Amino acid sequence: MSKEVDVETLFKDLDDFIQKGGENALQSAINTCDKILKIAPEDGDAITCKVVALLQLSKYEEALKYINTLKGSSNFDLERAYCLYRLRDFQKSLDILKKLDHSLPQVLELEAQVYYRLDDYKKSSDNYKVLIDKHNQSSFEVKTNACAALVSGGLVKEGRDFISENKILFSESFEFVYNAACLAIEDGDYNTAEKHLKTAEAMCREAITDEDELQEELAPINTQLAYVYQVQNKTQQAIELYNTVLKGAKPSDESVLAVASNNLVAVKAEPVHDLFDAAKKLKNASSATIDQILSTNQKKIIGFNSCLVQLHMNKGDECSKLLAPLQKQYPDSDRLALISSALLHKKDKKNATASEELLKTFAAQHPENSTRVQLSLAQLRLSKGEVQEAISTLQSINSLKNKPGMVATLVTLYEQTNQIDAAMKVFDDYCDDLASQKNKDEDAYLRALKENANFKLKHRKHREAAAMFERVIKINANDLEALPGLIISYSQFDPKLAEKYDRIPKLDSDKEVDAEALENLAAPKIGSSAKEVDKTSEKTDRVKKSKKKKKKKLPKNYNPSIPPDPERWVPLKQRTAFKKRTSRKSKGLEKGAQGVSTAEKKPGYDRTTIKPSKQEEVASPKPSTPTTSATSTPKEQPKQASNNNNKKKGRKGK
Repeated sequence: MSKEVDVETLFKDLDDFIQKGGENALQSAINTCDKILKIAPEDGDAITCKVVALLQLSKYEEALKYINTLKGSSNFDLERAYCLYRLRDFQKSLDILKKLDHSLPQVLELEAQVYYRLDDYKKSSDNYKVLIDKHNQSSFEVKTNACAALVSGGLVKEGRDFISENKILFSESFEFVYNAACLAIEDGDYNTAEKHLKTAEAMCREAITDEDELQEELAPINTQLAYVYQVQNKTQQAIELYNTVLKGAKPSDESVLAVASNNLVAVKAEPVHDLFDAAKKLKNASSATIDQILSTNQKKIIGFNSCLVQLHMNKGDECSKLLAPLQKQYPDSDRLALISSALLHKKDKKNATASEELLKTFAAQHPENSTRVQLSLAQLRLSKGEVQEAISTLQSINSLKNKPGMVATLVTLYEQTNQIDAAMKVFDDYCDDLASQKNKDEDAYLRALKENANFKLKHRKHREAAAMFERVIKINANDLEALPGLIISYSQFDPKLAEKYDRIPKLDSDKEVDAEALENLAAPKIGSSAKEVDKTSEKTDRVKKSKKKKKKKLPKNYNPSIPPDPERWVPLKQRTAFKKRTSRKSKGLEKGAQGVSTAEKKPGYDRTTIKPSKQEEVASPKPSTPTTSATSTPKEQPKQASNNNNKKKGRKGK
């Protein structure tokens, strides 16, 4: 009887703790459950309360261990799957969930979250669709997660429809607005994305008053807004926002910091900034703890950038270490193949055979993902002077066939190698492809025809050029660019046909034009300072404005009666009246070789009275300069080359 009383008392205490809530109350609830289970080891209510309390305290490992010790542990499969999900063991969690009853909405919701973490966004969005449509799960949390699954999976059309159906959430949830911005980014609509992100920021500031929580929620919004600025070439604004996230209050979601660090390195890539700082940021962004919470695409991009930075720092070994596990994980990545090729090329720049073979092998094994690889291969062959091989490589890229850039490159290469017929065929195929399109761009088509015709006219293919010009004339009979070209082309092989098109468009004017007045018109001025001529004015002569003459500047104390010095334009040192000044410090000092003492000057002895020798008179540079005495320093003769080979290394000769 006492045991039953004790159990009832403990359950009352347990109920009080549950009603009270909070971390301390939940811990007390767990302790109370342990007391009850000592008395009644198989009490289902106490077991359930303990499991739930452990989950609410985020003690997932302890909860999983406790569930595994229970006899009827299968009754807690959903809780076990949730523990595995929170411990990031997604595959085991999914294996358990697949065996459960999918008519339960909580099973569908957890499975949708597991699929999301496994990057299976299509199945995740399907589960959310069932929850919303069949189970009437219309909370903004479920709809926000459903939108996130559509955005992450690149399901732009479905995401656009979903957002339009739930526009009411734009005024209720800043998370939903944030996801709508992410969808706009996926769709390439950066202006709409910027607008949504600023709206989400404003809603977030209104909804949250706690400063720490506010900064926590603003971090992903600011990071995404910085990315929008980055792709819009608003570099400075992007850098400022990234630094705000990284240098401000650190968010608990380390994936936000990792993305911000990676993007900050990328936005400063040109010109290459402090590579050591970039390497440090990327190392922090790819640590083991952060790597677990990043998506597959995020991990791949951060790993690629880490390899690229090491490559720029000429750390080949470090780059190879980072590259090896990435290639095993993403064997079809063309970016990693390009880095491997660059590493091989850096090791042996003279011999690019290994690098070329690597690119060829990857292009053969992954033809659907080899566009950039084949472009790099073509560039490598051009650098070796193998133009024909480069042309063959470019022609094999089906994804760029009949694209303007590819057409221009092939035409240029064919023209350089004097393969005019092949260049003309490339041009013709491009024009035919544009003509066959249902919703063709008329302006682009006309430009292509004219370029094609002018190219043929340049290389004296007059019949072919005329055919292209005729296609232009059929669309626009008064095209002033095509008509002259057509006449020139016909004049080379059919002058009569040229005369047929030899017409000048009529001027739409009711007034008679005076030829003499036209001849006397002044030539128009070109430039920002030129004034527009009034078209309605009949004046033909322009009145020249008189320019104000500037007053001549005369020197101070100018006397017109005294003639100017004829040597005023000659440098001062070259004038006849110039006398070199001697320094006071050097006055009375004798010059001589180093170490030679000089005699004191005797009182009354004048050095200028000594007559110079004949040899000195000849050596005197100017007759007007004073002659020097015999004690002056003689000119040093250049040293003769020594035959002594025992010189010290690194010592320069005098």
